[in-house]
Formats: sequence, structure tokens, C-alpha cells
Amino acid sequence: MKTVPPSFIVGIGGSAGALAAFKNLLDALPSQTGMAFVFVAHLMPSASSQLVQILSRHTKMKVMLASEALPIRRNHVY
Repeated sequence: MKTVPPSFIVGIGGSAGALAAFKNLLDALPSQTGMAFVFVAHLMPSASSQLVQILSRHTKMKVMLASEALPIRRNHVY
């Protein structure tokens, strides 16, 4: 399967109170935008994040934890 890069990579950042805004944004977005979305949340270094699971419930796009050398794909959330 050929990987098609996104037309744009959209970065969205927020602090502790941003979860509701993250969910509302994903609820309003179509799942086939051709873009990749990167959510960055401010967390305590020792915190265990459930952000992937939470955001997955608000979009049909695949939601994954970003990691080094991970290909960025269109219609995905990181």
C-alpha cells in the first residue's frame, strides 16, 4: 500500500483544560480532509496519558501516539 503524504500537517496544542476543545474539534471535522492532525497536550512527565483512547472516540480517523520515524499519513491523528 502506497503512503500518500498529507496536503497539510495541522498542529494543535493545549494545556490541562484543552481536552474539551480537542474533542469538539474532532467532532466537527470530516474524516477525509487529506490532512494530518498533531495534538500536543501539556502533561506532567510522570502522567500516563489516555489521550489516544479518548480522541479515538471522537473521530473516524486513525488516532496514534506519535513516535520517532513514524510516517505522517493523511487522515490520521497523532
